[in-house]
Amino acid sequence: MSIANLADRYLGFTGGTNLSRAGLNCRRITQEVGNPASSSSLIATIFWQAFMFSPAYSKTLQGVTGITSRAFNEGQKLVVRHGVERLPRHDLIIIDPGFNQSEPSAIRTVNTPSVELREGWNAFIDNIAHPPRSSVERAIFTYGQEAVIEASQEQQFGLMVSAPLPREYTSLLPTPALGVAHRIEPSICTVGVIAKDAKGREGVTTALHSLETNNNHVFIDGIQSVIDPHDMNIITDSCFIEVPGITTAQAQKLSGPLRGVIPSGPVSFQRANDSNPIFTQVIAWDADIPFAVAAWKRFEVWTDPITERSDSGTALIDDNNFVVGFAYCIAGKEDSGYSAWIWAESVFDAHMLQ
Repeated sequence: MSIANLADRYLGFTGGTNLSRAGLNCRRITQEVGNPASSSSLIATIFWQAFMFSPAYSKTLQGVTGITSRAFNEGQKLVVRHGVERLPRHDLIIIDPGFNQSEPSAIRTVNTPSVELREGWNAFIDNIAHPPRSSVERAIFTYGQEAVIEASQEQQFGLMVSAPLPREYTSLLPTPALGVAHRIEPSICTVGVIAKDAKGREGVTTALHSLETNNNHVFIDGIQSVIDPHDMNIITDSCFIEVPGITTAQAQKLSGPLRGVIPSGPVSFQRANDSNPIFTQVIAWDADIPFAVAAWKRFEVWTDPITERSDSGTALIDDNNFVVGFAYCIAGKEDSGYSAWIWAESVFDAHMLQ
């Protein structure tokens, strides 16, 4: 049970289609992505980007009951995958900090004139501050505009506006195999990944919010280290802790951070004192993922509410050993909540990890 259930309740759980085959341009994008499920999520995401940059976006939100101006300036906007598992819907959730209704407001079908979507697409592409970095991005830049039109004609898209759910940071005295502590015991958070940075330093990542303010002395699996303040990043809630020799520790080989695609399929993480992976699924992601990731903004992916207060910093891994995110917080109730994870690409880039 998760935030996806809330979307089912207010936006419906049927009506999803296989966007990977919605038209010629969608099929061309899918050919580069390789995975139809991931391609469908990616195509839905660029549809929402084109919509949010189009005149249709502001006109649509004017009809939402209870929405405030804070939704435009501060609101988190996430694409949520929900409904029938084989043919999921991909709708938009806007978290409005000023929203004070007890129940969300929803528009089950947004009006998307093709001319306005094309206008929004051009503004979206202009907003991306880099050229295509991969064959998938080249396909998006080349075929994306018409793929968005094909998607809008293939299925209906809806949006929902909701107040923020109460959040609880996922940290409280875990005892992981590689723990992080201000004293030898007890551990206060979990190591995410072991890596080298661009300077060749060996070390680990963990969650910044778990550490005591003005106390840079920590123990990593009993080894004392000092955190350089320059290695702390508030935006990504992360820090890099230099631990010489740590890369020789027994560890799973990773493929690096997930880039350029939407996570799909099973994802997993490990909990303290348990080597067995815990499996879950990504149900929502910031609408700017994967193309408009910027250093000045925090990006999240959401899973079912599965993390506990002992999981801060642990890494979320997909079935190809790519790092999807790092545990941040848990929010809401079992039937409408989620676990939030910081987008791994942002953490890797913030610390120039290799």
